[in-house]
Amino acid sequence: MSASRERKKRMEKGTVPASVPQKKKKLSEGWILAICVVLIVALVFGGVLGFRAYQRNRTVLTVGNHDVTVSEFNFFYYNRAYSVANYASTFGIDTSVSLKEQNVTTNALTYLPFMGYDTSYFKDYTANEAGVYEDVTWAQYLAALTKDTIVQAYAIYNEAMAAGYTLDADDQKEIDDEIATLELQAVTQGESLDGMLSRVFGSGCDEEGYRSYMTVIHVASHYPETLKYTDEQIAARYEESPENFDIVSFYLYTTKASDYAEKDEEGNAAEPTEANEAEAKNNAERMAADFRAMNDDVKVCADYTKPTVTSSYGEEAAAWLFDTASLDGENVKLFEKDGTYYVIKLAAKGDYQSYNAIELFIENDSEEVAEGEMTAERKIAAISAAMKRDHSEENMKAMVEKYGDGSDGVVENMMRSSMSSVDKSVFIWGLDSHKAGDFTSFITDNGTMFLFITGEGETRHNVSVSNTITSEWMEEIYEAALASCNYDEDAAMAGNVGLFR
Repeated sequence: MSASRERKKRMEKGTVPASVPQKKKKLSEGWILAICVVLIVALVFGGVLGFRAYQRNRTVLTVGNHDVTVSEFNFFYYNRAYSVANYASTFGIDTSVSLKEQNVTTNALTYLPFMGYDTSYFKDYTANEAGVYEDVTWAQYLAALTKDTIVQAYAIYNEAMAAGYTLDADDQKEIDDEIATLELQAVTQGESLDGMLSRVFGSGCDEEGYRSYMTVIHVASHYPETLKYTDEQIAARYEESPENFDIVSFYLYTTKASDYAEKDEEGNAAEPTEANEAEAKNNAERMAADFRAMNDDVKVCADYTKPTVTSSYGEEAAAWLFDTASLDGENVKLFEKDGTYYVIKLAAKGDYQSYNAIELFIENDSEEVAEGEMTAERKIAAISAAMKRDHSEENMKAMVEKYGDGSDGVVENMMRSSMSSVDKSVFIWGLDSHKAGDFTSFITDNGTMFLFITGEGETRHNVSVSNTITSEWMEEIYEAALASCNYDEDAAMAGNVGLFR
């Protein structure tokens, strides 16, 4: 037995070495009272600290062989719960009161789906006459959503670990940089990093836990991107539902009678008249006879599948686009559905090669530029001049580093749908074939886009089918993990779920 263990054993028994003379000493009643008070305080606070340690180490849920403790749950919950802060007034949340003390209402439920929140949790609950779910607090609801997020993240993470996946240097650096930023913030506030993380996320949350949390998030985000499929796998999945992958792109002009009805001072339209109906139809017919893609009222619908066209513009429009229309033949036609006229002009049909590129977007100045800073106009002029002098990929990267928002600007598998989301003219430019080294710029409503093609990407077909296979795989492993996650709501409520207070 070591000396330290021997000493501890003697202390527990209340003995001292025989070589030391023992003296009996009577303590005064004051000292006895003081020691009793100290012991009581120690027992009480020791019990509280022990209870807190027990609470933060409780298992909230299990995903595979990983137990998610309360402190780890807090990291996930914080990000989920704080996302409602921007909509607090819409949801009827009082940010001065704990989320554990506020119940969800039917009024909030009307807005939640539009903001991306799953409301299936409430199917087992009934609101009272006042529209309040008395059995569901915001803390409970958000904790349940957090559970789903954790299950999805760890389902992918566990698969990635089994496959031997590791984060690359860039991902690891991103985590390190975030930790460094938090550490600087803590120092600025006169705190330790662990102290700040514990204060913000909850008791027991520290740097080690946050780094682990970030690692899980990064792996869950990036591992699915590495999954590749054989030509046979892609072909087999395509044959299951070709209609979900065959695509068309088209220009669309829309008009209806209510567009021409008179409006009152508040902008409310009157009931459309027969004259309004005739005007709408006439304008649609004129556009069909002389379609102008760059008309401000014409929008681009890129990479639409047949089911999407059918649900939006009707079966007749879908059948014409996919079965009849061609770039060399009939490519413009007028359709009517539910009182709305649609003039459609085919722009592209079938599979195509995507692009790999470097992009740089300079946003228009929204307010007066601070002294010493470059205006958007000067940046655009400098980039244009620099690229005119040196038309190379290296120089484009240098422009991105100097004038960009911090990202590297690299875009892989740039599709027509993403081009159309930038600007109609970008989409039209992308209809033609381009090679590595091609450079162009576009003036949009919000700023100027510079685009440098670095090469061809994958076909749109392969990317779409591969993404579908990956999504279905993710859903499968998520459902399996969810069925066996053993969620403990009481343990979740022991976390920092009050949040606002």
